[in-house]
Amino acid sequence: MILSLEGVQGTGKTTVAVAIAYEEWLESGKQKKIISNVHLGFEYTHFDLAFFLEHLVDGELENCILILDEMYQIADSRSSATKINKLFTYFAVQTRKRDVDLYICTHHLDHIDLRLRRSVDIRGACRYFPEIPCKACKGTKEVRGAPCERCKGWGELGYCRVQFLDRRKRQRFTSAQLLGHEIFGPDYWSLFNTKERIPIQARILAGIDTAEVV
Repeated sequence: MILSLEGVQGTGKTTVAVAIAYEEWLESGKQKKIISNVHLGFEYTHFDLAFFLEHLVDGELENCILILDEMYQIADSRSSATKINKLFTYFAVQTRKRDVDLYICTHHLDHIDLRLRRSVDIRGACRYFPEIPCKACKGTKEVRGAPCERCKGWGELGYCRVQFLDRRKRQRFTSAQLLGHEIFGPDYWSLFNTKERIPIQARILAGIDTAEVV
């Protein structure tokens, strides 16, 4: 199953991906294999292109949840002819046979390769509803010398809400219906770094003539 999480910056795409994966991991008794290009605060295997190429033909990229943030860096719609794009889209169309749940985060679906877009089973439109600063602690993160219970010591809080469309079944549902509860940001923010930047691929940087840029 391929699930896309779409929305402009700050709409909670990564939070939602991590939340869904984390809840599935817990439900499996912490046995479900998680692979992610975002560093996580629970058991996972880190993904990058070197890992992908090394394990494409063995069993490592099977029976797992695969989280890919900033998906356009791997399968950009403007680079559909590149070898890595082709290779990844070949992998993507095999996710069902490999028993892989692929969660991809992107600002807009048309930023990624056409073949991958067409393979998406469920599209998710993300929105974030913040309370900044937290009304209880006024952004100080504490109340009477103890971590604020309302925001869990973050100084702010918010809910990530997603409207999903299952393109296979032509059904709509929400993130609350999927998980059985709302996605409350402070419950999941400690599991990853919201400011983490996915490194730009060396193959992209190698193709830039610095003389032209300057």
